[in-house]
Amino acid sequence: MADPEATDSDEIDKTDRHSLEWTDAARSFYNSLAIAEARHVPILYSDHYNIRFAGLERLHPFDSCKYANIVSELVKPREVIRATEDVDTDADVDAQSASAVEPALLARDQLVETLRELSREELLRVHTAAYLDSLSSSRTVAYITELFFVALIPNFLVQRTVLRPMRYASAGTVRAAALAVERGFAINLGAGFHHCCAYQGGGFCPVADITLAIRYLRDHVPSVRRVLIIDLDAHQGNGHARDKLDAADDHLHILDIYNKDIYPDDQLARTAIDMELRVRSGIGDADYLKTVRRGLGRAAELHRATAIDFVLYNAGTDILDGDPLGNMRVSGDGVLRRDELVFRFCLERGIPVCMVLSGGYQANNALVIANSIRNLFRVFDLKNRSRESGSSSSSSSTSLVST
Repeated sequence: MADPEATDSDEIDKTDRHSLEWTDAARSFYNSLAIAEARHVPILYSDHYNIRFAGLERLHPFDSCKYANIVSELVKPREVIRATEDVDTDADVDAQSASAVEPALLARDQLVETLRELSREELLRVHTAAYLDSLSSSRTVAYITELFFVALIPNFLVQRTVLRPMRYASAGTVRAAALAVERGFAINLGAGFHHCCAYQGGGFCPVADITLAIRYLRDHVPSVRRVLIIDLDAHQGNGHARDKLDAADDHLHILDIYNKDIYPDDQLARTAIDMELRVRSGIGDADYLKTVRRGLGRAAELHRATAIDFVLYNAGTDILDGDPLGNMRVSGDGVLRRDELVFRFCLERGIPVCMVLSGGYQANNALVIANSIRNLFRVFDLKNRSRESGSSSSSSSTSLVST
């Protein structure tokens, strides 16, 4: 059974990614960040995403090498946990095994490699010069990242070992957004720094990668005007919300489902959230997924009223039971079902979706994320979707895809 919210009107004015004509400037910019060939799966990653600081990074609850751990899970055969039910359909997934040994999702060289970090000039597309200058203070970076020992470390080392990985991951988000427009979806295995805005950082978020990705996409793709941020991290996404306020951006919409009992409780940012659903600490799978369905129902109403051109999905896994900062009790299976709901909402309506990982602070997050990505590829046949889109795009002389 199709999603009851999907109607013929949902198909109006969607981006035709096969007829995109990228300018030379867009091709040069995006391909400098990462080169996507037709053979690549639209998942972006670089080893430079991972923060390694002689072991001192372990003083923060964030698993700073979870990105490498996700890749390790994706490139090897393993037993994966499947969703217990195929959300919003009559497909009998329960008739299949709840777990099964599956081959590797992809080979390491099928990932799209992020080639470089964002430059200062590129960051200035969103960030103020004063904010970027403030990052030359190790004390400021310590406050933003909540790695308080960083205040004692020379700033050139902080730039190299803490901020550079985050600028790399942010470049991945910017490139993934463009790849999603061409392929229908893309996943950046990092970033989602949703507490950072143009003029301030916080909550382990020093770069406003979400706003940057949207801003650059609108610069280069005229058909992408109306954007929806679906923020399902445990924490309120106050950074991109503040950027929306500052830009008075009536074509940017935000669906934010977050724990009202935790950081940041930003009252100013709340005024920018179109669809806000606040939950309480301790919420479990049933109530959480019901809330997600309700939020996506409201997003479907928005899409019917003013067709959405692009979705940026902030897929935080700090909603998991046991997370020291999220204080929610959602299971790994609940994360699979949540991500499936979001992708179904986007793919059934032909809306390109770019997924970023955001928060998630436990050792088991990498496995949960990898299992969810595998599940998305299985349920929605994403390899074939990507292959077909990649082949169509590479046939165009104006495509970003390299042959």
